[in-house]
Amino acid sequence: MAIIKVITPSVTDANITAAKVTDNAITLAKMASGTDGNIISYDASGNPVAIATGNDGQVLTSTGAGSPPAFETPASAANTPFCYGQKASSTVVTRATVTKVTGMTNLEIDTANAFDGTRFTVPSGQGGKYQIIATMTADYADVGQDGEETAVSIRINNSEKALATIRSSSSVTGTGRTITTVANMIASLSATDYVEMFAHIQDSSGGDAKIAADLTYLTVFKLIE
Repeated sequence: MAIIKVITPSVTDANITAAKVTDNAITLAKMASGTDGNIISYDASGNPVAIATGNDGQVLTSTGAGSPPAFETPASAANTPFCYGQKASSTVVTRATVTKVTGMTNLEIDTANAFDGTRFTVPSGQGGKYQIIATMTADYADVGQDGEETAVSIRINNSEKALATIRSSSSVTGTGRTITTVANMIASLSATDYVEMFAHIQDSSGGDAKIAADLTYLTVFKLIE
């Protein structure tokens, strides 16, 4: 039998087809060298492409159709910005008058320096959905009550967005008489939007009432989306 010699220059790209390559014949050793950590993907033309190695802690993220994925730093998994301010001292308020709650500087937590004890302002670049909890305790000690009303509201940019009210038709006297009211809401906020808490305390006897210290506080934190 005659021996057929194959001359390398005669082997063209057209002669090597996918059907002529045995399955699993291309080993890792036969692949071109690359960079440690790279991942093979495809570009918009359907051609193989190497995804650049990311940094420690980054994750591989889709960049959408027609674009290879990329290593990116994941969004923060913390509920920040976060603020918590507790009223440092009691304040006597005018009966049946809507009053802004101030002086919430005791035991304050403020991760972004966005809370001044009265107002929380959304920092630049921190827009999103926020949980807002306004807790107000009215102190009616030594005051005879009849049909008192205790209300707390949440205002965003000075516009009322949530209101909680407790009413009682009974007459009550004695020291230590307090009523706690909580307003709670989730709001979509943008940078520079601000949150404040307001109180409305009323009793038919006309006696003094106070916004109690320690038991009055505002909590605001960004939700993880």
